[in-house]
Amino acid sequence: MADVLNPRRAPRVPIRCTVEIRHRALAWNAEIEDLGPRGCQVRTPRMISRGREVRLTIRPEELGGRTIVLSGKVVWARPDSPSRIGVGFDAGTDVSWFEELLGADPVAQRAALRIPERIPFEARLYLGLPPRRTTAFSPDEIAVLRAAAACSTVEQLARAMGDAFEPARGRLFSLIGRRMVTLDAALAASPDRWRHILGDVVGARRGTPAQATPAASAEPAEPRAVHLVDVGAKSASETG
Repeated sequence: MADVLNPRRAPRVPIRCTVEIRHRALAWNAEIEDLGPRGCQVRTPRMISRGREVRLTIRPEELGGRTIVLSGKVVWARPDSPSRIGVGFDAGTDVSWFEELLGADPVAQRAALRIPERIPFEARLYLGLPPRRTTAFSPDEIAVLRAAAACSTVEQLARAMGDAFEPARGRLFSLIGRRMVTLDAALAASPDRWRHILGDVVGARRGTPAQATPAASAEPAEPRAVHLVDVGAKSASETG
């Protein structure tokens, strides 16, 4: 069976910062969850339909509050709480700011080397250290975390999720980048430490995704790992 490829063809930095979104005459604040030279993922209180044009204004802390204005289109939207959209930036967008962003963050540079471009289907998934700041995981992320809690393989996760696995591939790599999921048993955290997020997963049968009720979660201690990939075609659901 072929390896699972990271669907994103450009680097992504899982970093949280405030963004002002403008669509036509409307403007509101939202929160960027990951950012790259070709697009970003945004958690937003106001939904926008796929295909709509937007203008984003961000001031990354790593760049000393420098203002970056980016134009693009909404390439996917998920209204389920917490509401998120994916934005793909316009072709020809100046990406020099992103190189500066990486250069200003040595932690992200080092973390980039730990993110795989592909994962073997037989690889086992383990929970990493639980995050700290309270937020919420998406249903796809919860499914991946449950599988990791049960020490499932990537193949078992794919079978358990069925058709939902394809759009969840990006979530899997994102969780690995944020160190919430690891492929290294030596870095694994006890499911006990995730009980407040996933419920009672301690007794989950090894190799079977644990069934638990999603709960509040939090962001990682190091939220700026980079996804360096340039392989495969990106899926429509994960672009941006």
